[in-house]
Amino acid sequence: MVKGKQLVQGQQFVFKCKVATSNSHIDTEALTDSGATGNCISTLFAQRHNLPTFRLKQPLQLRLGDGNFAMAPITHGVLAPISHAEHVSEELFYSVPMTTYDFIFGTSWLEEHNPHID
Repeated sequence: MVKGKQLVQGQQFVFKCKVATSNSHIDTEALTDSGATGNCISTLFAQRHNLPTFRLKQPLQLRLGDGNFAMAPITHGVLAPISHAEHVSEELFYSVPMTTYDFIFGTSWLEEHNPHID
């Protein structure tokens, strides 16, 4: 259940979560996006916190909300342990250049975890 952990900004649903690194936990916020098929992490956030990345076998084209494709393909991913409330899971994130949020959880995460949003 995400009750008490979220901020509603306009039509956006944002919640607080923690990312585990080798030596600490980082408090951050994540956007849930039912229009995104995958999960994304800010490239800058991953670099700033020395999260290990890996090269994808095949680059992915990122289709934006307006239907257009991003100028550059997604070439790297990050496996990161994420916790919110009492729930902990390791998630695959695609590394993308974004500045508003550190993480975006898409439909793959929503379908797997089915959070109760109150």
